[in-house]
Amino acid sequence: MKDYINILVVDDDPIIIKSAWRALEPEGYIVEGVLSAKEAMNRIQQNHYDLVFTDLMMPGIDGITFIRWLRQVRPTIGIVVITGHLIQEMETIKEAHKLGIITHMRKPFTPAMLKETTAETLAWMKEVELNSRLKEEFPEVILKAVDEVAMQYRGNPGHTIRALLRCQDILGYLPPGIQKRVAQGLDMYPSEIHSIVSFYPYFRTRPEEDRVPCHIMGSQKVWRGMPLKKGKKVESAVNEFIRMRQLEEARG
Repeated sequence: MKDYINILVVDDDPIIIKSAWRALEPEGYIVEGVLSAKEAMNRIQQNHYDLVFTDLMMPGIDGITFIRWLRQVRPTIGIVVITGHLIQEMETIKEAHKLGIITHMRKPFTPAMLKETTAETLAWMKEVELNSRLKEEFPEVILKAVDEVAMQYRGNPGHTIRALLRCQDILGYLPPGIQKRVAQGLDMYPSEIHSIVSFYPYFRTRPEEDRVPCHIMGSQKVWRGMPLKKGKKVESAVNEFIRMRQLEEARG
């Protein structure tokens, strides 16, 4: 996610907008506010926003209608619902979650509450973006193989390097997203995994021309140590992935 974050606050109470601006602007966020969903729609069509805080009960277009529209026209924007009627609007909040909001919070809020919710929401969005990139770069069956390796060595810190070597054997290298995924599987901090990968020269964080990743060359090393039936399934998926990539390259 980029260094600067554009945030739009949608609420018919100007005090809420001012409070959000006062809390978040000093943190480096670019904050704008509008008093209605209709005005928010106009702004969103003209400008780029990363995150939207929106009330549910507003005159004119209500929050749910606005959220449904936003998911259709700007599906990558993060959405947080702010409400002053948490109990009364519980069913509406549930509907908002089904539409894809990230979280909700009660108002009035303290600056600390808003800062924490904003940071957690952006971290979650970054995680989703990272996972999406990994799925584009590696087939799902390969990511599952990495997860299984991590789970196999979970709770055994003495075998962390062995786990990382096996993951590198599968992928050919250990990009940051994979390091974080392995850290989660091993129940370790990502910084610990990063320190290990950075310290030892035999770990690679990017592909090298003279080293072909197993998932590209279709090696049976990908499923080494797996049950035969499952290993064959992995190998078949890998080879299908390679075939599709070759077709894409041939088409140009």
